Amino acid sequence: MKFIVQYAICAAFIYSEVIIYNWRLWHLNISKNNAFFNYAIVGFLANLIDIARVIFSPHVTSENWIIFQILNSAYFSLIVSVPFAFALYGFTLVDTSKHRAEHYSLITKFGIILPLVLSIIYCLISPFFNNPTFSLMYYDTEKFTPVFSKFGSIILYICCTIYSLYGILIMIHFRKYIPRNDLLRFVFILQVMIGMAIAQKFFYYARFVSFSMAMSCLTLSFYIQRPDLIYNSELGAFNLEGFKMVVNHFFSKRKRFLVISIVMDDAAFYEFAIGRKEKFNLESCIVTTLKQKFKKNCSVFRLKFGNYALVIKENKKLNEESAMNYINKQIDMRWGFSSMELDLTFRTCSMVSYRDVQFYDEIIDLIDYFTTSKKFKAKYTTAYSMDLSRLHSKSYIERSIYEGLKNNRLEVYYQPIYSVAEDKLSGVEALIRLRDDEGNFVSPEDFIPIAEQNGTIFDIGKFVFTSVCETLSKINLEEYNIKKVDINLSVIQCIQEDMYKQLINIRNSYKIPSQYINLEITETATINSPEVLLKNMKKLEEDGIELSLDDYGSGNSNISYILSLPFKMIKIDKGIIWKSFENPRADIALKETINMMKALGMKIVAEGVETKEQSKRLIELGCDYLQGYYYSRPVDCQTFLNVMKKA
Repeated sequence: MKFIVQYAICAAFIYSEVIIYNWRLWHLNISKNNAFFNYAIVGFLANLIDIARVIFSPHVTSENWIIFQILNSAYFSLIVSVPFAFALYGFTLVDTSKHRAEHYSLITKFGIILPLVLSIIYCLISPFFNNPTFSLMYYDTEKFTPVFSKFGSIILYICCTIYSLYGILIMIHFRKYIPRNDLLRFVFILQVMIGMAIAQKFFYYARFVSFSMAMSCLTLSFYIQRPDLIYNSELGAFNLEGFKMVVNHFFSKRKRFLVISIVMDDAAFYEFAIGRKEKFNLESCIVTTLKQKFKKNCSVFRLKFGNYALVIKENKKLNEESAMNYINKQIDMRWGFSSMELDLTFRTCSMVSYRDVQFYDEIIDLIDYFTTSKKFKAKYTTAYSMDLSRLHSKSYIERSIYEGLKNNRLEVYYQPIYSVAEDKLSGVEALIRLRDDEGNFVSPEDFIPIAEQNGTIFDIGKFVFTSVCETLSKINLEEYNIKKVDINLSVIQCIQEDMYKQLINIRNSYKIPSQYINLEITETATINSPEVLLKNMKKLEEDGIELSLDDYGSGNSNISYILSLPFKMIKIDKGIIWKSFENPRADIALKETINMMKALGMKIVAEGVETKEQSKRLIELGCDYLQGYYYSRPVDCQTFLNVMKKA
């Protein structure tokens, strides 16, 4: 019966495509990528030798038998190595940021590799014997054909079974530290390979094993390796996800490495001025230059337009000082690309692992700090020389936010609002307060932007709205003369598609009449996401909740939003209020702003009222409500209720 070689030929093409597609990842020198390449290369070589032995098998004679035996030895040596390489690849899927893989003892390592070593030795020495009992294959002189011995079959299947079980045990032991999708795909592929190996036993002449190994390699490439997620093939550079992978790998291996951040000044200008096509050509030129100058022990990453990074494994020849001197010399030139020439200005910053940074997030924060801060205008800066108090402050604030949410350190304070028409306090604004682990307040101006970045603003916003509704449900609103409670909405909250549902459900659960709620939306929210915001505002307005525009004048004022969105109240930013008492032109601007808003039928709230003089002047200008320290500072809930009862 002839071998069905078509399966093996198809497998060879699949292996070739996979290796070419993933070739660029090999440069990163990461355990996961190296393990995948080992698995792919071993399988590919086994497949090529399998094709050679299948083609050669019809021509085997007693004279050339030794050649066929050598091919068999090489093939089966590689075949038993495939499940071992596959199991090791599974071991590299463990998320080292969540769990540091065990460092096994020498005895344990030897025990793991011993079956593979013995099997390979057996395959290699087998050609020197032609024994029907112990040889891997022997030549049947009566039938003039090669025969696979039962003993050899048992040896190889035992070895493959051991490493298949090893792969399963890895998945079971580290299941909590492997991404769920990767875990399921790995187990599925392992099951398919075991099934194909069993099928190969009964259909020896069909090359099921070769084809199944190639398909498993292809599946791993598409669904676990995913080169497209970490590599920009158009530019020929790794992206931010690749940067994270490499940095976390070096940290997990406790390797000392150097990161050089390269920032192009005026990147925003060039991105707008030179057009999309020329912007791509410029980046291609920059990336190509960086790749050519640093070929060894270095990877180039494009984090975003105008922001690049090099990750260099430090050695005796290439340390921080020499690397920085070299890179600055290479990028200090006139850049020519397409038909353009530009004098680009770059700034560089170096940071060394375990001296300046301890983990990936610190590197990203430091690069962001270096990129955005106006302090660092020199061509060459070291993280060691930088004042990193801001970064430490950010870490402290983030920790305070997470612990505050976890340990109930958030509080809602209330600042009463004076009604000009009633000549007394009748409204209030709810303000969030956060305490750190020592009981000290963290400024909202510091923690709100960070909460918006890391997503905790959703939990904070929900806490504030729920707390206000709970407080209102426990008191007699008429007794305290509370006509309206202003609650701030973050920009991030405003772009949630179902924001209105969440707020209405909370209000309904506490049975708070909608007319007591006024939602203050910042001006930047209307600019960033007008479509989603308009949808939310219409739904909230239909529910009877009042809407106001907060901090008017603090950003890019856009009258079109005031005209198109259902605001009933405008809160003028304290900056404009204060300037109007210092600058006559600012006073005119404030006066005309109030007149315009009144003509549009809107109520006016003036923030930042701190003196009697300011109060009197703002009342004369026609403001409806006044808010500031002159009337009351923000106070805790009980103090606020006492103030309102006395008022």
